[in-house]
Amino acid sequence: MNEIPLIDPKEITLKSNVRNVTKEFNIGYYPATEGIRLLGLFAESVDVAARNKKHETSGLFGDNLQKLAIEVCKYCDVKLSNGNWQRLDSKSMIDSHVPDYELLLSLVREVHDYNSNFFNTTKLLKKSLGFVDQIKMQATKMFQGLSVSSSQKTKPRSKSSGKNTASKTR
Repeated sequence: MNEIPLIDPKEITLKSNVRNVTKEFNIGYYPATEGIRLLGLFAESVDVAARNKKHETSGLFGDNLQKLAIEVCKYCDVKLSNGNWQRLDSKSMIDSHVPDYELLLSLVREVHDYNSNFFNTTKLLKKSLGFVDQIKMQATKMFQGLSVSSSQKTKPRSKSSGKNTASKTR
């Protein structure tokens, strides 16, 4: 084997809900500089998804996801039926050993979460849901305040404000 060994490998088991197959994987840490590059690929994929209109069919988002999956799987080994481990270092290796795209997405997420604390998908989801809850709470307070202020009657004008300020002519 001439490939670089995985850094602090962690064994995980994933089940395909599409094909009802269970697979065992070893996932490893990215080297620091590679982690930065892969974080950029994740961000680029999210950016493309956010900017693309539903009617556009350029396929750029799918291409980015595929590229990202291939790059991330270079830090994954799959357990073969003979008990040996095989690196998923190419598109053909992934297609041969990962039964469907749902399992591949789960594997990519597992590797990403293993490699990231701050950008962990579970934490990001919780943070975004927390932001949504905060926005709802603030909006409710604002609308309640507006409702109260609009239902209050305006105060009558003071007598001094009703005086004629025009200059007198003699």
